[in-house]
Amino acid sequence: MPRPGDIDLTDSGVTPERLEAALKLDRVEMLHEVEDQADFFRRLAPTLPRELALEREVLLARLRRL
Repeated sequence: MPRPGDIDLTDSGVTPERLEAALKLDRVEMLHEVEDQADFFRRLAPTLPRELALEREVLLARLRRL
């Protein structure tokens, strides 16, 4: 994810504060959202590409470790 200073805001009308707010992630909220996907992923399991399931597991691991 880009850091706020990595994005040129010239002539965008976006203030650095608004950009920072837009890029901010709430780890706890995101963890709940990904955990809530468990049933959906289980129902898709027979046809879900293994790579997608692995990406979700990696994301969960990262969120739990933070």
